[in-house]
Amino acid sequence: MNSSSWRSIPTVDRISDMPDSILCHILSFHPTKFAATTSVLSKRWKLVWIAVVALYFDQETFNSFASFRNFVWLSMFTLRDKKSSIYSFTLKCGESSRFTQRDWVKIFKFVMERGIEYLNFDMSENYVKLLIGLCDCNTFL
Repeated sequence: MNSSSWRSIPTVDRISDMPDSILCHILSFHPTKFAATTSVLSKRWKLVWIAVVALYFDQETFNSFASFRNFVWLSMFTLRDKKSSIYSFTLKCGESSRFTQRDWVKIFKFVMERGIEYLNFDMSENYVKLLIGLCDCNTFL
């Protein structure tokens, strides 16, 4: 390729010009772990990923259950605004998942208090019995 056939590519940053609501919408299509990694881009992005209204946690993307649980807790209970709504919540757990009944109650309470519209729990058969027990109790009344 000679220099006459090479064209320069414009270096305009169009993403930074987008409003936070659009960036949040884009990030809502990605797993929460990926959305969180955008926080290293700039100070602005640290606040953007926390405002995403679709949370998707997948245990398979973590090296251990402990790091997965810590990320879920940090994302849900430490960094997010206590009053922020959530449209969609997905929690995908593997067989090595060790959430306690107390953890499940806290997770259910979190999503129910935020006006959840779409709730998805993808887990091993070990947890189906636990969830049925939780849904039958009066914890959320």
